[in-house]
Amino acid sequence: MPKLALLTIAAFVAVIASIIIWFAIDDYRYFSLSPAARAERSPLIVYAVVNRDALPTTFVIREVWKDKRKSHSPVIGVQLWISGVQSNQFPDAAVVFFERKFFDSHHLVPRCYDFVKNGRIEDLTVSMTLEQYKKACGL
Repeated sequence: MPKLALLTIAAFVAVIASIIIWFAIDDYRYFSLSPAARAERSPLIVYAVVNRDALPTTFVIREVWKDKRKSHSPVIGVQLWISGVQSNQFPDAAVVFFERKFFDSHHLVPRCYDFVKNGRIEDLTVSMTLEQYKKACGL
């Protein structure tokens, strides 16, 4: 195989590896952000409650806390599916932070879920009531 072909393949592999590493670091950084920093980055933040009657169990958006979208299309009542949470460990609700898709800035995707149980948000960095959390987000 000519040297140019090997160099091209090596460069391609290096670019792909760099992209994967960048996404992994970005995910880690995002989840270590304060509530205020997450809120600043998110064009849409909603409060969604668990709908245990649906199979699979879903979250239903009940409140919009922040909406910087141009369309302002209705989101109340929209169902969100969350995978990886066992049904016996489902929280009561979630605060959901949305971000724009990487290659399609017109569409938003859920980026982070902060779960609410018994009126409180508890995770590795936060332990507060829902109202305290809303204030911490600057909302």
